[in-house]
Amino acid sequence: MLAATGLPGLPQAPAWVEWALPLTRFARDVASMLTLGLVVVGFMATWGRARVWAMTWSGLWLAVLCVQYLLTLADVRAQGLADVTAGVLPTLTGDAIGWSFSLQAVAVLLALVLLAAWRTRSGSIATAVVVALGCAAPAAISHAGHSHLAASISIAIHIVAVSLWVGGLATVLVIAVTTRSTTALPRFSTMALWCVVIVAETGLLNASLLLPTPWSFLGTEYGALVLAKAVLLGLLVRWGWRQRQSLGSTSSLARFSGLEFIIMGSAIAASIVLARLGPPVLAPRSLNPLAVAALALGAPLLLSRLPWRPRVITRLAALPEVVVIVLVMVVALAFIVSNAAAPLTVKQIFLSPASVLIPMLVALALLAAGWLWACTSRGWPAAGIAVAGWVLVVTVAQMRAGVPDWRWTWVAVLIGIGCILTTAPIRSRLPVMGR
Repeated sequence: MLAATGLPGLPQAPAWVEWALPLTRFARDVASMLTLGLVVVGFMATWGRARVWAMTWSGLWLAVLCVQYLLTLADVRAQGLADVTAGVLPTLTGDAIGWSFSLQAVAVLLALVLLAAWRTRSGSIATAVVVALGCAAPAAISHAGHSHLAASISIAIHIVAVSLWVGGLATVLVIAVTTRSTTALPRFSTMALWCVVIVAETGLLNASLLLPTPWSFLGTEYGALVLAKAVLLGLLVRWGWRQRQSLGSTSSLARFSGLEFIIMGSAIAASIVLARLGPPVLAPRSLNPLAVAALALGAPLLLSRLPWRPRVITRLAALPEVVVIVLVMVVALAFIVSNAAAPLTVKQIFLSPASVLIPMLVALALLAAGWLWACTSRGWPAAGIAVAGWVLVVTVAQMRAGVPDWRWTWVAVLIGIGCILTTAPIRSRLPVMGR
């Protein structure tokens, strides 16, 4: 999935380069996020060891950045790693890719100098600004970098907010473990709330600029990953709120933070895949199975926590197998409706009411059926039916598709099975309406 698909007759970089590049980007993102979190939250908590740790991670950031630059040149030029060393320095100022890496390298080197001389509050603020600029620099060559100026700006702000959120949480956890104190958490929680708002707003803006039609969300790999990231953001907000409400010790902070880091890592990985894919040019009418998994199985896990539930849900809780069958039927009908719809021209995609109405109805039907399942279906028999039905429907739908992509199909199948099994062992404790 992370490796780009080659085209016959065109040169291509070695396969190991295509796999190593996203891995080094993941390492770079982690190093940059931790550096920013250590600089900002470490100073905010007056943690004396923050400066030393920040220097260590910024050094690792610079080292990974050099490796990523070489791999990027090999990928762009479709050459081996040994063949690109001759043109390393001229490329640093020759195009957008080179300028992006140059700005990052300059920012990291300047941050190292400031960290070595960091003695006052003004020094920490200047260091934080420089590190934030280094974090935002990759937006120039991201999945928004070559499509729209507003998208580039929004993704840059998005990256800084995510970096501060993830790196700040890691710093709070390290401070709690090393000092046995959680006093830094309340101040970080306020900052994290603002980061969540900025991440959600910039993500929505960027998606609206790069995915102009509803079918772009439901029928493309790019749109499906955007929906998946939205679900992951909702999970992070939910677990962050639970962490704030039930925090009592360092162990509980570590337990909640561990799950948050897993979700954050998944979101970062999705962003890396988005950067490799690039925004779609034209959306197909068939549903992407990952988008269906996000709408019918992922998002309903969040909606099921809503305090209001109609009386019918309490009654259907005794019939979980029936609810699961309804969910499978709705998913099957969604695939049938999308595949049976007549192809649209480019003009019709943007002007026809059907281009908006049909995908909205499909999305609402998936959300409604999924919400009903998430509120009522508990126990292993219902989970077994759901897993079997999910695998069967998605497999048959992809077999009937024009050009099926089985990599994404099985990713969606595994994610759907994970969502189903998450709710299987939980006993239903639904309030009885009217009491």
